[in-house]
Amino acid sequence: MAKVAETITPARRSDAKGDDAYAKQVLFRANDADHDRWKQAAEKLGISLSEFIRECCNAKASELLDCQHPLNQRRWYPWAEICTKCGFRIRNEVVRKAPKAR
Repeated sequence: MAKVAETITPARRSDAKGDDAYAKQVLFRANDADHDRWKQAAEKLGISLSEFIRECCNAKASELLDCQHPLNQRRWYPWAEICTKCGFRIRNEVVRKAPKAR
């Protein structure tokens, strides 16, 4: 198996919607019914099964890990955006203003 894996090039390019230079591979098992159902859903959307699974996993991770509170419960500062309900820091970078024209 290792010899075969060495000869295969990844199907997803490193610049295809990713921030990392290389995409990591995740392996999991699914029964035939689940696989067929997911594949049909991906085909209906016109995307690959891998992209379908990535999008589903990212949506669920965002729902669980990111702040879901409305904008009226956030405070904006020049250095951060913070939710007043849960304390989640939505943005941490410093926003630099352009120098004033003379």
